[in-house]
Amino acid sequence: MADWTVSTNMISWVPAHHDQFGWPWDGQEAEVIRTMKPGDLIVPKFAQAPVWGGASGQEDYIRGICEVWGDDFDVWRAEYEEKVAWGDGAVPFVMRVKAHLDDDDRFPSIDPWAMVEVELEWLEHPISTSEFLKLRAVPVELAGQFKAMAAPNRHIQPLPDGAGAKVLEAGGVAERGAQYLRQETLVRAGAPVDAAALLAEAGLDPVVGDRAFLVTDSGMPGLHVCKSAGNLTPDGEAIAVAPGDLRGLLEEAQSKATKSDYFRPARALHGAKELQEFMASGDAVREVEEFAHFHDRYVILPRKVTEALEIRKRPAPSPSQPLSGPDVTEQWPEEDGDDPEQIDLEKLQGLTVEAVQAQLPDGMVLPTSVLAEAVTALRSGKHLLLSGPPGTGKSTVASALCRAVVESRYRVTTATADWTTFDTVGGYLPQEGGALLFEPGLVLRSFENGSWLVIDELNRADIDKAFGPLFTLLAGAGMDGKETVLLPYRQAGKNVDIGWAQTVSEAKTRYAITPAWRLLGTMNVSDKASLFQLSFAFLRRFAVIDVPLPEPQAYRALFATRVAELPQPERDAIVDAAMAIAHGPVPLGPAILLDVAAFTERALTTTSSGSAPYTDAVEAFLTAVRLYAVPQYEGAPPADVERFTALLQGVWPTPSETAWSALKTALSTVALAGA
Repeated sequence: MADWTVSTNMISWVPAHHDQFGWPWDGQEAEVIRTMKPGDLIVPKFAQAPVWGGASGQEDYIRGICEVWGDDFDVWRAEYEEKVAWGDGAVPFVMRVKAHLDDDDRFPSIDPWAMVEVELEWLEHPISTSEFLKLRAVPVELAGQFKAMAAPNRHIQPLPDGAGAKVLEAGGVAERGAQYLRQETLVRAGAPVDAAALLAEAGLDPVVGDRAFLVTDSGMPGLHVCKSAGNLTPDGEAIAVAPGDLRGLLEEAQSKATKSDYFRPARALHGAKELQEFMASGDAVREVEEFAHFHDRYVILPRKVTEALEIRKRPAPSPSQPLSGPDVTEQWPEEDGDDPEQIDLEKLQGLTVEAVQAQLPDGMVLPTSVLAEAVTALRSGKHLLLSGPPGTGKSTVASALCRAVVESRYRVTTATADWTTFDTVGGYLPQEGGALLFEPGLVLRSFENGSWLVIDELNRADIDKAFGPLFTLLAGAGMDGKETVLLPYRQAGKNVDIGWAQTVSEAKTRYAITPAWRLLGTMNVSDKASLFQLSFAFLRRFAVIDVPLPEPQAYRALFATRVAELPQPERDAIVDAAMAIAHGPVPLGPAILLDVAAFTERALTTTSSGSAPYTDAVEAFLTAVRLYAVPQYEGAPPADVERFTALLQGVWPTPSETAWSALKTALSTVALAGA
């Protein structure tokens, strides 16, 4: 069984009261519904307003839903407003899936709805929007998405296992308190251990999931999270600006920002004012009651400061130049709602190296310059092509960059030589009865979902054949909104077209590429000679960033740590051999060499039978080299193969004959296979 949550309004309220839940097939939510199973729990978070005012014709749409069951729209609206109470009862019940239903085409949408039968379990004490966002059972990343309106194709999100049961449990308690709700606080402290002590003195001992924003007179250590009871760990970037200088920085940047910056500092300004008041009060700890306030004023403050520091360097604008926000002489009104795509754009514009580093796995050795290049290129509006030897972590870096901006909203795929525009753009697929229906490809789906796209081994595809129609858009030529690509397909009675828009919701075309969208590709340098070449027309749409091997000393230390349990003198010899082949004719990154290390260590580990698979460390190492390193020499010239074997013989002039013979045979086989 699985647990889900949905951000919704009357569109789901009416069907739920008929024991049904569904979503039109034109959204990714329908695909999620098709995966639901009997017993799954769905936690609905109903919006304050029964009908979203920004959606043209949504009231008529919901009236059409009511008509399916012969219901009175105004009666249901009145009940919604009474029960949801503008957020006080945002979660009044939980839905338990009973069975799948046939797709339903009675609703007022072009596509039918994917449907499940549900049973409503009403909460004795409904959960408010504020409480829902702070529930320990709801991940903070998801709360950040659901604190305002959900973006298209993001309305339904998975919850951790058991979260639905925790919501039901919380709904049975009138006073929920810290047992169910995360604590979020401001703490006057420069170090996490001091902050934890101050929280304990205030009766707010950190519990796993709690968050604190640390601040001092001279700077802001920033966001910290409790990952083990009573302790705090940094979870973001420190801010090298004194709280007393923060308001001036933000206001100066606001006075110089243009509309194209989309710099919205109002909430950060409220945070700056609150921090000044907090520091002047003499208090050591202050609770922040609202999740949205803590998130908007402090969690995203580092990227607001990054944006402000960049904008402040500019000369003051001319009087005729339009500004992005309210006049700085006014008090800063809170922005009207949050478009998730605009939030993504703000996160992109304020992206920092530290934010990406926080997403990398522990122990990954990577030059800071690589992240600095990638972050700067992304903020400058470029797509990325990460190039380097196999195993250097290109895909890992690409995923970390995505998570730092769009969290989990990115897709990873691997290119193949068979790709055509059908794979990337889309094409017609036959339906029952012989009709043809346009099916969008992976790039158009990512436009539709607002998700970033990572394509591994990008040069394995014939780029001109697979991406031709998208070249203009990838180049950014349509940022002025005038460029549109018309595809030779029709969908729902209209031509399929792609254009630029600030957000998907503002698009004038069927599919839109927005300033917040990015494509990241990876490419092994060893593939350049044997695979499709990337044309200059394609490459100029990307920033090409080299992901090199780690510095020799750091690389050696990393590998040596992973084979520390091997016996001497074999251990030193194995480290020497590993570093030799790492910098050999085909450079090999840590991902490959650490696999070699893991195999070697595991090969000498005693099993339940009382013996180990291997008794000789060198034989185990050479076997691992054959399994993991040799495949990278596919198609290598004879000179490279000879040099590779010479590197190993330089360490062991007479290695184990069994392992050595198998290794040489494997090398000759892969070299011939690619010849």
